[in-house]
Amino acid sequence: MATAAMRAERRSVGRVLAWIALVVVVPLVATVAMVAGALQLAGVPVWQSVRHLTSHDTASSGDTPLAQAQQALEDTRRKLADAQKQVATLEQQLTASQQSREQLAQQLAQAQARLAAAADDRARAVKEAQWLTGMDPAQAAGVVAKLPTAEAARVIAAMAPDASAQVLAALPAQTAAALMAQASGVAAMNAADGSGNATDTGNTSG
Repeated sequence: MATAAMRAERRSVGRVLAWIALVVVVPLVATVAMVAGALQLAGVPVWQSVRHLTSHDTASSGDTPLAQAQQALEDTRRKLADAQKQVATLEQQLTASQQSREQLAQQLAQAQARLAAAADDRARAVKEAQWLTGMDPAQAAGVVAKLPTAEAARVIAAMAPDASAQVLAALPAQTAAALMAQASGVAAMNAADGSGNATDTGNTSG
């Protein structure tokens, strides 16, 4: 009897579900179909819109926010790597420029030191020439003979021609010839850098 009651209950439930399907679901589906058909006939692309939405959802399933974020991260990393390469190149160029500047600064300092030393040598030679000009030529020749050859040549070049000729005449011929040759070179260098005029002015005033 229990089995028969269960069978009867199942049949009753099945009848209810079938009645709901016939009364509710089927009319609803038919109504939606009729409305869609009417809209389609009226010019509204209902079925195309449904297919477009379906295909768009399917295509955009791979274009998720996570994928977009990963792509943006890769782009940022690539740009950062390029920027780092550019920075490394600029640093190398800056280092080379600094080294070149340091070398130029050293060369300039050396040139200035040589110019300063040459100016000091000329100034000392002018003073010595003025001092020797007031001496007896023989005594002046003795002093010149004791000087280093380069310094003696500068002193002879700084003296007035007549005074230097008297001093050279009091020196041995070989020494006088060597000093005269070097003094000519010194005088040419002084004339080239414009210091010859200052030397002549000093000699005249002496």
